[in-house]
Amino acid sequence: MTTSLHRENLPASRLTTLIYLLLSLIFFYWAWSGESDWRYLILFGALLWFWLYINFRTFHLTATSDGLDFGFGLFRRRLSWVEISGAEQTSDNPYGYGIRRRKNGLAFLVPSLDKLKITTHDYHYLVSSDEAEEWVKLINKKINENS
Repeated sequence: MTTSLHRENLPASRLTTLIYLLLSLIFFYWAWSGESDWRYLILFGALLWFWLYINFRTFHLTATSDGLDFGFGLFRRRLSWVEISGAEQTSDNPYGYGIRRRKNGLAFLVPSLDKLKITTHDYHYLVSSDEAEEWVKLINKKINENS
């Protein structure tokens, strides 16, 4: 049975939410106003844009008895405690929002104060967190218990 040990949810800023919703409304308006041949393509774009908003509105970081789960909506990464070789708080602070490809890894970014570097045997993940020190302690404790 999987037990949740620690959870952190970082919602998108109000400005980001407002921009996404306004652009969705504009797309829907364009799709339904007029008899354009592009109407269905614009409607598809509006639905896609809204789907992206739904998936990227909150960043989830969860530690369970089985491992670590982090990401946005459907775009998540699950790592077992056996896969993780270390964690540290880092001053590497790339700006932006979303998922970014980095040298030898991925970055899951939201505007936050701290970043957490999670290392597996062959990959690195940069993860946003407002509680990076607590996460480092928890992850390293679980790694030591499983080795």
